[in-house]
Amino acid sequence: MLLKNIYNYYCCTVSYYSRLNIQLKLKPRVKVRQYSTLVKLEELELKYSENDQEFILTTLNTATAEHLKQLNISQNRINSLKTWQTNQGTFKSFSDLLEVEGFGIKILDKLCSSIISNQSQSESTPAISKNRRHFVIPPLNKQLQNFTSAIGLYLGPVGVSWSGLTKCNELKEWDCLKFPEVSKKMLPMDTFNLAQTILKKIPLADFYVFEAPMYIAHIGNKQTIVHNEHLELLSMLLALLNTSRKHNTQLTEENVPNCVYYLRSNLSARLFRTLMGSERVSTTPAVNNLLGIGTIADVTPKISLIFCEELKEKYLSQNGINRELLGQALLLIVTFMEICVHKNVESLAAVTQGKKNGNKNQLN
Repeated sequence: MLLKNIYNYYCCTVSYYSRLNIQLKLKPRVKVRQYSTLVKLEELELKYSENDQEFILTTLNTATAEHLKQLNISQNRINSLKTWQTNQGTFKSFSDLLEVEGFGIKILDKLCSSIISNQSQSESTPAISKNRRHFVIPPLNKQLQNFTSAIGLYLGPVGVSWSGLTKCNELKEWDCLKFPEVSKKMLPMDTFNLAQTILKKIPLADFYVFEAPMYIAHIGNKQTIVHNEHLELLSMLLALLNTSRKHNTQLTEENVPNCVYYLRSNLSARLFRTLMGSERVSTTPAVNNLLGIGTIADVTPKISLIFCEELKEKYLSQNGINRELLGQALLLIVTFMEICVHKNVESLAAVTQGKKNGNKNQLN
C-alpha cells in the first residue's frame, strides 16, 4: 500500500511539473516570436518614409489584379489580398498586410521595394513628366502630404453635380442639384445666390476640383451669354469655397490658402473615351464599368473603385439628365485621383498619347 501511494504521488508530481513546464516554456516562446515580428515590423516601417508607406498602401488598395502582377506578386497572393480587402476593407498600415495569408516580413519587404521601384521608374519617364504640370492648376505638390479626400464638381448647363473620393478611391459622396429655370439673363446677384445655394450642398473635403473652362471663340450671342454666366458662377464658387471656414479648414485671418483646383478641360473625357471629335458622348458605359455593371469590354481604364450599394442604386434610379450629371462628376474626380494623386502610369499614358495638337484650352 505504501509503495502504491508513493507511486501515485510520483505520477501526480510528474504530471504537475510537466504541465508547469509546458506553461513556462511554450508561452514565452510564443511571446518571443510575437515580439520578434513586432521588432522586424518596426524596422520595416523605419525603412520607408511616411510618404512611401502611404504610396504603398494606396497602390495596394487601388491597384487592379493586372497591375499587381506587374509588381511580381503571385496569383495566390493577389487573391489573398483581394479576399482580405473584401472582408476587412482597405489596408491602413503594414500590420494589416501581415494579416493577409501568405504575407510575412520578407515578402512584405520585397513587395514594398517593388512598388517604390516601380514608382521611381514611372516618374522618370520623360513624356509623362513633361506633361504632368499641365494637368491641374494651380500645381499640386506639398498639398498632397496631408491629403485625405477630394470633391469633384461638375457645372453643366442644367445643374451641378459633385462626387467625393478618399485617397483610397472610396466613393463617399455623390449627388446633384438642378438649376432653377430662368427666362432671362441672370444678374450678378442671381448668380451669387445660386452659388451660395450650391455651397451649402457641397460636402467637406481637402480639395475641390472643377474642370477648367475651355477657351471658346466664334460662338453665337446666346452661347456667349451662357458661357459668361458659367464663368461667373465658377468664379463665385472659387471665392466662396476658399473663404468658407467650413470648407477651407486652413483658413486664417492672415492667410487664405487655396483649396480649389482646375483639372484640364476634356481630360476625363479623353481618359474614359467619352470624347468623339470635339463632342462628348454619354458617360453611362464608363460609369457602369466603374460600378461593376458594364457590359462593354475595354471602355474605360481598369480602375478599382470602392463604393456602397446605396450609392450605386441611387445612381441607377436617376433619370437620364441627372444620371449624366452624376456621371460627369464621378469621371472628373476619378481622373483627378488617377492623374494628379496616384499618378497611375497607365492612365497618364492614356491621356498623353490621346492628346491632339489642336485641342487648346487655358491650361496649355
